[in-house]
Order: sequence, then C-alpha cells, then structure tokens
Amino acid sequence: MVDIMAARHGEHQFKLSIHDTGIGIRSEDIRRLFTEFEQLESGTSRHYEGTGLGLALTRKLVELEGGSIEVESEVGKGSTFTVVLPLITGKEEP
Repeated sequence: MVDIMAARHGEHQFKLSIHDTGIGIRSEDIRRLFTEFEQLESGTSRHYEGTGLGLALTRKLVELEGGSIEVESEVGKGSTFTVVLPLITGKEEP
C-alpha cells in the first residue's frame, strides 16, 4: 500500500510525503540510498531491478529547486520519503 500526502509547510513551502508498507530499509543502508549507481541489493540474488540512479537524480532535482528530501524507514514495516519544496503561488511579486 502507498499513501501520498501533500500539505503546506510554513508560509513559503509545501511538503510531499510518500509512505509505503514495503520491505523497508535498514538504518545503515539509508545513507547509501541517494548515491549514484549504488544499489542496496547486489549479486545474483537481487530481487529488484534498476540502475541506482532514481533517488540520486531525484535528490539533485529537489535540491536544484531549493528543496530537501529525507527518508525514514523500518525493516518489515515500510518507508516514508518526504520532500519539502518552495511553494509557487503563481502570483508575481512587484
């Protein structure tokens, strides 16, 4: 199951949180999540495909927009990824 929540975060930002009830991530592996070409699972026993670029690129894009990304996770219970970005209202400042 995946839950997505978006809400205003202060006066000039919004927060987007994505929570899943997947396999979770070990605390010692969290620091490796945003490293390019880094995969938490390796070898021939891998169950999940990918190049290890998705989260690294996501972090770079979020930071280029002036935001931040964090993750909280517990093995066997799932993960929550939270992105905080500047709020754009469409109103131009004089």
